[in-house]
Amino acid sequence: MKFGSLLLAILMLVQISSYAQPAEKLVKVIVAPDRQSWEYKPGEKVKFNVTVLHAGNPIQNAKIRYELGPEKLPAVKIDSAVLKNGTIVLDGGTLKTAGFLRCIVTTKVDGKTYRGFATAGFAPSTIQPTISLPADFT
Repeated sequence: MKFGSLLLAILMLVQISSYAQPAEKLVKVIVAPDRQSWEYKPGEKVKFNVTVLHAGNPIQNAKIRYELGPEKLPAVKIDSAVLKNGTIVLDGGTLKTAGFLRCIVTTKVDGKTYRGFATAGFAPSTIQPTISLPADFT
């Protein structure tokens, strides 16, 4: 009986310790708008800062593929670039009306694909519903 209790305790400790820390990715794709607040006025241009890191260090000549466009809609621009020093600034353009502009960046390292993204909000507090409530909605 003591052996069974000991084995159960060990298995429980192993189970608990496996949740202690999330697995750290060696490769990170960091995408951020050029404003800390991420808010813009319609018509203002946004730039996205992109960095690709391996074990915390920028990857020289990293090849990326990026997509720019309104959130949840097809991308307006799809392109690729090489990050000479592991970083690049992408011109995200603008939105003429209130909404969200998303930049999605992917890269491949050692055959594995890594992804990062960021979103810029254009007058997000003024976004209006696209449909009205049904008459029978309470």
